[in-house]
Formats: sequence, C-alpha cells, structure tokens
Amino acid sequence: VIAPAATAAIGAACALCPTTHPLSRLTLARSQWNPQWVVSTSKFAWSGCHANCKGLHAVFMLLCGPMLKHRQFPGRLAGTDFQFTVRRANPRGVTAITRRERYSDRKPADRRADSGFVKALWECFGDQPFVRGNLDAGRLSWLFGREVIAAQEPFDVRDYGAELVLNLPLARVSFPEAFDT
Repeated sequence: VIAPAATAAIGAACALCPTTHPLSRLTLARSQWNPQWVVSTSKFAWSGCHANCKGLHAVFMLLCGPMLKHRQFPGRLAGTDFQFTVRRANPRGVTAITRRERYSDRKPADRRADSGFVKALWECFGDQPFVRGNLDAGRLSWLFGREVIAAQEPFDVRDYGAELVLNLPLARVSFPEAFDT
C-alpha cells in the first residue's frame, strides 16, 4: 500500500534538492507485517539525488520514524548467521557505533563477513554518503574509523539518521575481493 500523501511529500521534498529523484524507484509503504511506514528503494536509485538528501531525509524521519530501512541491502551473509541489518529499532535505545580493532588472528569467517559487508555497502551506496538506518551497529563497528567514516560533523554514534560514507581508497586496499566484479 503506497500512501498518496507520502508521495506528495516526497515530491515537495525533491523540490528542495538540486537534482530530480526517480519517484518510481523510491516509495513509502507499509505491509501487513509492519504497520510502520518504511522506505523501499532499489539499488539503482542512488545515482544523483538519493534518499539521504536533506529534504527527503526530513520527510522520511517524519513519516517512517527514527530508522530508515534499506530494503535492497542484504540481511546477512549468505549461508551464515553474520547479521548485516536489524529488523526494528532497539526499544532500549540506539546501539552506539564504536571503533573495534581487527587483529590478524581473526577467524576466516569473520574476515569473509567483513568483506561481504563492504561489498554490500559498495553495491548499494557506492561512494555516496548513506544513512545508518537499519545497518547493524556491530558489523559497522568493525569497519568504523577505517573503511567506513563519518560523512558529517558532528557525528552522533547513537543516531539512526547519522550519515556515513565508504572510505574507498582504504576499503580497496583492505578488501580487494569486495570490489572484484
């Protein structure tokens, strides 16, 4: 079910943005399982204007609540229990993103999870800033401060609306397999 008022709000918000947004690829919807309004995007909607522009982000925060859901982002690493996204906001408060040290004796499965997460970030967002939204704080923490950096100052580690960006030069060196086509 698409909300007509929400589509009108998106159109008004896009007027604030310097580029036009393909409304056919960005919709607000709710399902029978999730009564909260959520954002549904395709990975091709990220060229030019995207869901993270200031005008759209304000509308999404009003209509969708505190957490943007990246629907095109994989929920976990295929064949494992390494989680990439969370289903809903934490009712006890937002989990902070902290920098975690990666040591050389990490398990190969952990390294594959990091590589898979970087690959998913690259495929979904490219070099554009993105909102933290429902991306897992634990998985982001393994990359934060190195491959994933803050895109805004001041950066709030406990905000679902905080903007991050992939640090491409370092990510290509640390995870070259994530950028192989």
